Amino acid sequence: MTSQWDEPYTSLDNSDNTILVNRKSPERLRLVDAIIFDCDGVLVDVRKSYDTTIQETVAILLSRTVGEKILAEEVSRKAIYALRATGGFNNDWDTVYALLLTALGTLPSKSLEALANRSQEEVRNRPLPDCLEELDATASLIRANAQNPKESIRHLETNILSLTATIDSTGTSAVENVLGSRIGVDTIVALRQLFKYPEKDPGNSLIPTIFDEIYYGEKLLQEIVGRPARLHQTKGLIEQECLIPMPTTLSRLKSLIPSATFGLVTGRPAAAARFRLGPMMDFFDHKVSFFIPDEINAVAQNQKQDAIKRFSKPSAYPLLNVSKELLGARHILYVGDSMEDLLMCQRASLEDPRFLFAGVMSFDPELQRNMFIQQGADILIRSINDLPTVFEEVRRYN
Repeated sequence: MTSQWDEPYTSLDNSDNTILVNRKSPERLRLVDAIIFDCDGVLVDVRKSYDTTIQETVAILLSRTVGEKILAEEVSRKAIYALRATGGFNNDWDTVYALLLTALGTLPSKSLEALANRSQEEVRNRPLPDCLEELDATASLIRANAQNPKESIRHLETNILSLTATIDSTGTSAVENVLGSRIGVDTIVALRQLFKYPEKDPGNSLIPTIFDEIYYGEKLLQEIVGRPARLHQTKGLIEQECLIPMPTTLSRLKSLIPSATFGLVTGRPAAAARFRLGPMMDFFDHKVSFFIPDEINAVAQNQKQDAIKRFSKPSAYPLLNVSKELLGARHILYVGDSMEDLLMCQRASLEDPRFLFAGVMSFDPELQRNMFIQQGADILIRSINDLPTVFEEVRRYN
């Protein structure tokens, strides 16, 4: 293995530096006999599904709230990726909420004051479809106090980049704390009530409802989630997804590590994973898999908020839960593509030192490479299809 990269990483591809191995990791990597995969961005290309769903959801809700047509492409993907890089936005509903808050937080102070002073008691108790009408009423209020409310979207990317430079991995709480100091807590409360968030109950809260209906589409929402579309009837963007692994990738891994166990830890429900992965789902052992939304939905209603915090990335719980089924494994590799994935793995390794991390640079390679190198990831790859090459090469490393 010839070094083509400054310490502490060695490059395996000699040109593009898209396959990097931490110099401290080869000995442990040779002993990996369990690999746990994230799904989105690792096994499934979600740039035309989840990322576009975020853009469309934000555009729909902003358009209704400010009374101006806003296009999905006006919501910057760079802003989405910057939020993810903080480690606090594994849940795309939270990403939508943060983008809405940041955009609306730049409205003129008169608009924000009028919004904060308006009682939202009626909003909380109205049926969900009527809440869209409430957004229209809010738009009238905003337009009466702002000459060009669409300005709120023009600098969204710049404002998000500035915001993410100051927040930690606590997600929406961090965003609310920073913006609340600028626009007032009353305004934050009013916006929460307007979007019926952070209630994370599709069918009762605007953000999860619209997001899921755009993502799954009318037909699959009923088949996979088990409820009818109420606000947005269309074909789902989930159908735009494609598989990332080549047909030989997983079989090569299996031949390189014959005794290995393979599992999933993902924020995707099992039914949605099965829909997209198809026969590939059989490659993964269900006993060492953790589907975060399903685990949250399985707890009692009065325990859901605690479950969301306990089970969601970057909590170590999902990985530690599956590691209990891997007591015989010498080392466990988790393959993810986000800061939440990396933090989850780091936190799990504090209790179970067998964990290593492979970072997939799937959506913004430069941003992700810098992020993963700074955090000392064991492996950096451009695609899951590069992972067999890593295991082939570390066996020759000395």
